[in-house]
Amino acid sequence: MHFAILTFLIYNTPTYSDTDYGKSINPLKQNNMKDFLSNLKTVQSKVNVSIILNTHRTRPDNQQDRIVLKNLIKEAEDRLNKDYDKTLIAKITEQLHQCAEKIDHEHNQEALVIYVNESYAEYHRISIPVINRVVIDPRFATRDLIRSKTLENKFHALVLSKHIAKLYAIKSSHEIEELNGAFPLLNHHVPADPLMQSTNKGQDNLVEEFFNMVDKQVNKSVPNPKENILLLTDSRNYDHYSKVADHKNKIAGYISGNFENSTTHQILSQSWEFMSSKNQGSIQLKMEDLEKAQKSGKVISDISEIWRSIKEGKGQTLFVHKDLQYSAIIQNDQIQSLDNGISDEKFAIDDVVDEMIENCILQSGEVVFVSDDRLSDYQGLALSLRY
Repeated sequence: MHFAILTFLIYNTPTYSDTDYGKSINPLKQNNMKDFLSNLKTVQSKVNVSIILNTHRTRPDNQQDRIVLKNLIKEAEDRLNKDYDKTLIAKITEQLHQCAEKIDHEHNQEALVIYVNESYAEYHRISIPVINRVVIDPRFATRDLIRSKTLENKFHALVLSKHIAKLYAIKSSHEIEELNGAFPLLNHHVPADPLMQSTNKGQDNLVEEFFNMVDKQVNKSVPNPKENILLLTDSRNYDHYSKVADHKNKIAGYISGNFENSTTHQILSQSWEFMSSKNQGSIQLKMEDLEKAQKSGKVISDISEIWRSIKEGKGQTLFVHKDLQYSAIIQNDQIQSLDNGISDEKFAIDDVVDEMIENCILQSGEVVFVSDDRLSDYQGLALSLRY
């Protein structure tokens, strides 16, 4: 579950990057979200425009996306015209329009995130729905990129039997690719000693020899030690494979059954459901950790106190409702809410929560996004403390 993105750019030279999480047309890569945020900070200016919008994968719906983007760009221009000088506005709007022209809406996913200032432009396709909005702040709005990364279920599915192994890369609930070349891998092994086939132990040994060969090839095809491998096989085969696997921690579990003749759609559907359920289980465990931290007095929910604690590096895990936004002005580390929502004031921050999420990660903390009402007692925002 990694992504690649620009790591260096020359100022005053616009850079356009079409980034789907997991790959980028730019050859320079990063290793993790903390690196991404650190590098993004180096390209931020006094005025940074973020445009976030829902998009569509297929026709005719994706034909609307260009119009929605055009309207959001107009909204950004109107807001810029109220507060900033014409020279700066001209540079930013030029970047906005040039970036918009680079986007091929035939390849849209669930959403687009666009970052632009006077010398920089970049856009990302992400696979989660968002709230359409324009953010003009001292920093780019990174919440949706981070949330997309958090919710990503990118993994590989290994269809396994005693006769054949097939490997699939699953990138989202809509994207699956069968890996060819080394796969599918067939079991051509014929024992020299026919007695090996006639005993249970001999049969088990033959199966494990084949699975060991499969595992070696899986690790070559998926070298990342943190990449999850989901097995689609029966329980006995799962046990044999787990026994011989070199990296047992990569195995996310298994779905029991015979999938040799299953369609890619069937494999995608069942695999995605399994991994999504597994991820929800992980969130539940985090919520239980929050409850334990609350009992030990290591949880705060006051927004100004959360802000200060994150800045001081005290934050362990920031729990935030996925839709929570908070427009405010920060003075002397006190957050003053803007009840009227987005403000035209230069010194207002469109979304303080976005800033908290980013800073928590930069301070080596963790962020958990919650989509239901489990944070209602905390008004949608809570921070567990390291000490």
